[in-house]
Amino acid sequence: MATNTAITTINTNNDEITFEANWDLFIVPNPAVSLIDDYMPLYYAKKQIQALYKIEKANNCTIGIKDQLVQVWYCNEQCENGTSHDPYVVDQDGRVWDISFDFGGYLPEAIVRELHEGETSVINIPVTLKYHDAATKIVESRSAIMEAHITPKQKAYRYREFGSFEETLKRVLL
Repeated sequence: MATNTAITTINTNNDEITFEANWDLFIVPNPAVSLIDDYMPLYYAKKQIQALYKIEKANNCTIGIKDQLVQVWYCNEQCENGTSHDPYVVDQDGRVWDISFDFGGYLPEAIVRELHEGETSVINIPVTLKYHDAATKIVESRSAIMEAHITPKQKAYRYREFGSFEETLKRVLL
């Protein structure tokens, strides 16, 4: 089921949209990967590197290209996996924009290790918003920053048998 959240702010200085969303988060217990890992196809690694720079800028932090990436799912009462199940936002004009996570279902270890089971933190997630007007055939894409209020809840969702968020993180890091 799609997730709906309202766009709350439009930054007109650089025409970038920002909005808030509340998500629970859990780790998918697959081994963490690196952008320079042999297992990641080159085309995907290039896309992830571009998204990595966006995450660094959005969160005012430094993430190394060799840092590990942890597979995560964003969840809420409407959607168990926000990166795969069509979340959307509605703007002030009532237009519905599909959300596409620029970094897919991964977050850098440097960001994930700061999170703790049950404690809400804010992470700025670069996304692309896509608007499709069926009547006029207008298609528009806009870069945006989702101010994600993230609460790790490893024990509340799938893979709870791996323990708390912190315990599962230790298991997946290489």
